[in-house]
Amino acid sequence: MKENAILLVGELRLAKENSEQLKKLSDNFDVFVVTNSRYSDSVKFLGNVKDILFVENVFGNDSHDIFYEEELGIPHALQMHKAYLAYELLKRSEERIGLRYKTVFKIRTDWDIGYNLDINIFKQADENNQFLFIQSDMFYGGGRETAEIWSKFYFQILPFYYDRLDEYWPLDCPDLSDCDLEFAGLNRFPFPSELVGCPTSREDLEHILKERWHEIKNYKKRDVPFFRLQNIEPKFPCEAAFLHYILKNGLKFKKLDDQRIPLDEARFYGDIDALCIKMNNSEFEEVARFIARMSPAYKLGIPQAFIIKLKSRNLIDQHQFISLCYHAIPLLVASGFNVDRLETMC
Repeated sequence: MKENAILLVGELRLAKENSEQLKKLSDNFDVFVVTNSRYSDSVKFLGNVKDILFVENVFGNDSHDIFYEEELGIPHALQMHKAYLAYELLKRSEERIGLRYKTVFKIRTDWDIGYNLDINIFKQADENNQFLFIQSDMFYGGGRETAEIWSKFYFQILPFYYDRLDEYWPLDCPDLSDCDLEFAGLNRFPFPSELVGCPTSREDLEHILKERWHEIKNYKKRDVPFFRLQNIEPKFPCEAAFLHYILKNGLKFKKLDDQRIPLDEARFYGDIDALCIKMNNSEFEEVARFIARMSPAYKLGIPQAFIIKLKSRNLIDQHQFISLCYHAIPLLVASGFNVDRLETMC
């Protein structure tokens, strides 16, 4: 048993491309994996993991996932269910051995392929287990006792956070003066308008929060006008809800690292090698349609950034880049995506 544990949950996107660092993780941490069986072929890229669970093997999980994905329309909530299942794997392992881990972090696999991930950031903890070391709802963790709290967030989603975006969420939580505000999703958080006003930037909001936090945390009214700096997903704003949950349960937060771990644009497009083979066979129109279809509507710069990275990583040459752009630009424009950089480079 190693001292530190990782919960690797969700879709194992880019596991092949990030396999070197993922195997380094499994050499230094006990890694507990919860994913879907369609990613079973990606497990070999993770190294020697401690335990793995495919959610299809959990009784009743098919109807559970259909309910969240199709009836509620919040498939992103399923990552929190997987985090809970992974934590249960970890606890059973601790009980068998009779020892407890020093730290527990929840992470994902799809960081930027060229990013040099410092795995030691996943060993951070404070002596009193008061802080979560966090980068939104994607990478977070801390001392062992904090996991007892954050792993149970899944059970709060439906009773407290689902479809309640039109309500103010009262807080009863610690002083934020020693938190790293810029590394959490406070810009997506509801605050009472009569206390914070209508700040126009994140910096202004952070300044107001530090000055007036005592008033904000003791503000108990519910049906009041509130301010949110950034509009968010209407049914279940996962990042804002998770932040509210950990704060109301007495945790505070520090930045995970001095810089954010970047996610790779390629995470939306599946097997990149297969796309490159199609382009080697001059199937540019088919690839362009695939990129337009798979690109997330809420991230307008993703598809052009992905196409540019194909070229910068030497996965396609200049001729292939121009040919792909010829077919992709009209499709992306029609769908409302940004294409300014592609047009300049072409």
